[in-house]
Amino acid sequence: MVVGAIYDVATGRVKWLPESKIMEILARVERNPSRALNIMSVDASSNSH
Repeated sequence: MVVGAIYDVATGRVKWLPESKIMEILARVERNPSRALNIMSVDASSNSH
């Protein structure tokens, strides 16, 4: 599940984005041929420690 929000540093308030906006952003990112493809985090379930 993907959720999106905008955090206002000045007020500390969080504005949750509607699912339609999140899907629009994800679609735009997927269409971008120069998007980053490197993994930035490791799945904890695959960690052998």
